[in-house]
Amino acid sequence: MAFQPDMLLEFAHYLEQQYRQQGYSDVEVRAEVYVSLNGRPARLLVDPTVDLTQQHNSLAPKLWVLAGDT
Repeated sequence: MAFQPDMLLEFAHYLEQQYRQQGYSDVEVRAEVYVSLNGRPARLLVDPTVDLTQQHNSLAPKLWVLAGDT
């Protein structure tokens, strides 16, 4: 899941639903996710300041996914 942003988003919405069912309001889910490719140093994949419960899955660019430099 850590390298698939769409699954991270789906899990964030699942967590929001679970906590709301337990009576919590104003649920926010943020993630600090690091990825590494081909032995390179790990880098942030997801902007940790973004509340993922407010993001929606679509074909539009996901602004909360951080672009790595090449």
